[in-house]
Amino acid sequence: MSLPERLKQELKEAMFAKNEWKKNILRVVLGEVERNQQGNRPVTDEQVVKIIRKIVQSNVETLNNTPEGERKQMLETENAILNELLPKQLTQDEIRAKLQTQSLPPGKAAMGVAMKFFKEQGEFVDGNDVKAVVESL
Repeated sequence: MSLPERLKQELKEAMFAKNEWKKNILRVVLGEVERNQQGNRPVTDEQVVKIIRKIVQSNVETLNNTPEGERKQMLETENAILNELLPKQLTQDEIRAKLQTQSLPPGKAAMGVAMKFFKEQGEFVDGNDVKAVVESL
């Protein structure tokens, strides 16, 4: 099941469960997905992940400037819902294990080769984690 289809299914389940927070945040995500759709071409899972990550980042920035209260709790709940939708991100140990099987060029080129490798493998990694591992190898 593609990520946009999963979002629609999750929205239906949230509506039946009368989960207003989940329903609202999923509608926001689906609205962004539809806005980013170009013509008849469907939005890819990668594009949806970028949209979700952008919303999570926006919520984190708002959380850092929000005093304790209902608004802060709502943002934390939204991020928890959105993080469940994101694919599992590799840890630094997992990144290290996968990169040890690859022959990386010396210097700064190693970072590009490593990121290309993970993209081709369809792995979800944080660039800062990859950078830290590449520098330690």
